[in-house]
Amino acid sequence: MQPLPECRTLLQGKPGASGLLLSYKAAAVTMTELASWLAPYAGRYVVDRTELPGRFGVSLSFAPGDAPVTDAPVDAPPSVFTAVREQLGLALQTQRAPVEVVVIQSAHAPTDN
Repeated sequence: MQPLPECRTLLQGKPGASGLLLSYKAAAVTMTELASWLAPYAGRYVVDRTELPGRFGVSLSFAPGDAPVTDAPVDAPPSVFTAVREQLGLALQTQRAPVEVVVIQSAHAPTDN
């Protein structure tokens, strides 16, 4: 059995004339790890349904936040949804599904023993 390759990631933000550009590079990342990483930028849970086994090298550049508005400059960086589709050949599709949550009903300050 061979050892798994080490997962390495790099995230850089660069200001540009049309806004902030995030560049994400990862070596030996699983699709589940990628989905988890994309969640905050997509603004929702991201679940891996690709059924692609193994580890992959990923390079992705996008603008953080919502999709650019229609009057955005031509050179504006793409949204995360557009970047994933165009640069990785994957699709982020919105679906409704049940999600597990933890509800804290009360909290109390600790007492002295």
